[in-house]
Amino acid sequence: MKRKIALIMFSLISLSYLISCIPSLPSKPSVSVQFQRIKKISLIKKSITLDMLLNIYNPYPVGGNVEYIKANLFIENNTLTKIRLKNPKIVAKGTANNPFTLKLKFKDLLKIYKDMKNRDTVRYTVQGEVGVKIPGYGVYPLKFNHNGTLPAIYISLSVKRFKVSKIRFSALNIDDSSNMFPGISFGRLKNKVHDRVKKHIPQASIDVFFDLVLTNKAKSLLRFSNLQSNFYINGYHIIEGASGSPVVQKDNQFIYRVKNTLKINNTVKALFRKRRGNYKWVGSFILHLPAPFGDHKVEFSRKGKLSW
Repeated sequence: MKRKIALIMFSLISLSYLISCIPSLPSKPSVSVQFQRIKKISLIKKSITLDMLLNIYNPYPVGGNVEYIKANLFIENNTLTKIRLKNPKIVAKGTANNPFTLKLKFKDLLKIYKDMKNRDTVRYTVQGEVGVKIPGYGVYPLKFNHNGTLPAIYISLSVKRFKVSKIRFSALNIDDSSNMFPGISFGRLKNKVHDRVKKHIPQASIDVFFDLVLTNKAKSLLRFSNLQSNFYINGYHIIEGASGSPVVQKDNQFIYRVKNTLKINNTVKALFRKRRGNYKWVGSFILHLPAPFGDHKVEFSRKGKLSW
């Protein structure tokens, strides 16, 4: 009996030793998708662009190639678009990180999310299959599924409370009078008038007042800063540059109050005589998203009608 037990123990030990001497087979290749960052948010193209990675892991000592890729972008089980990658790579005994981009269009999101105003996040899915061919080992059909979440962005730009003041007169230095009366020389007049009189002649001007309003209509709390604007009425340049800090900030709405003084000339007279016009508002602002999405410069262009 003891001899049989000893033989069994010896056999088990020998088998374990033989198994340990056999080189282990490598695991199969695998594929995954990884979100990197929000690359760009554009209100001109009305889209959000994401930087992504397709990671292909190859445990074998030789490289390979991708035979095919079938990948789609889904929002709430709705197929938005097919995903295309240019020349994805496979490396030997390692992971190849293949970059690609995803573009989410605001109009598609609004079609799917009828309740966008009540949402604080948007969910997306990247799903598909990659055919990985390793010479000497075969072709592996590898499926992948990536789920991600983004803050809900539904930005509205509007112009409100546009007003034009009555014409007012202020003093104009006679040295600058040539800007108001081109072609007329005041040199002889300047030599005759008294110092206390020659400094001033009337200059007609008007003031324009209006609010520039930036709102995220979705539920997610976002912040705006560094608004840079160019504002035109019927092609005439009304304002340019930074608009300062918002005078009103409530929840997701930021209001910038604008005032500018325009000297009266023939163009300005014709512009405001009709008491209505078309405006064009172009510029950019910094959109502050919650972590880990960071801050983004957003460019915009908006057109509309005004009356005063």
